[in-house]
Amino acid sequence: MDWWLLLAVFLYFMCAVLLIAEVFRPSGGLIGVCAMFCLIGGLMIFFRSSTVAGWVGIVAALIMIPSVLITAFKVFPRNKKVKKSKF
Repeated sequence: MDWWLLLAVFLYFMCAVLLIAEVFRPSGGLIGVCAMFCLIGGLMIFFRSSTVAGWVGIVAALIMIPSVLITAFKVFPRNKKVKKSKF
């Protein structure tokens, strides 16, 4: 079961990476949908492990998603590629 929990943590990590990618490279929501599927997959694995692990996963997601998005939007205006483009 430990490998499954490691996979769930990896899916959470991929969710964060995909959310950052969605901020820097808008795809019409496709990358965001993939991030959502990673998050749901991670939550499913956590809840299959135990109910406590599932609730810890929900709390972690509630902390991770806003933190990642706030950080990405704070870095976004300082990006050199964005300054050169005509937004």
